[in-house]
Amino acid sequence: MKKFLLIYHSPKEAMEKFASMSEEEVQGVMGVWMKWKETHVDAVVDFGNPVGPQHVTSVDGSKLQEDDVTGYGIVQAESLEAAQSLLKDHPVIMDNDGSTVSVYPVHEM
Repeated sequence: MKKFLLIYHSPKEAMEKFASMSEEEVQGVMGVWMKWKETHVDAVVDFGNPVGPQHVTSVDGSKLQEDDVTGYGIVQAESLEAAQSLLKDHPVIMDNDGSTVSVYPVHEM
């Protein structure tokens, strides 16, 4: 099986909406995430976590930079297409709020 890094992207408006949710609403959202994880338990290598904000580091130092990356996960599948098929019912995509998932093949070394 090959591994694939999932990077979650959400527009600022979606993140603001999530930040303003009640505890009950947040628990409902998390329930949807847990259901997706349970449905794909054999494929989920690392369920992941939220991330941010981004700090860009170079020889000139480090600076805070806004972007739309909100989290990550790692799945395993036979192919890129199989990994992408795991996302058809993924909460990030199902929210239909402009959020997306980037899928990166992980190259073992």
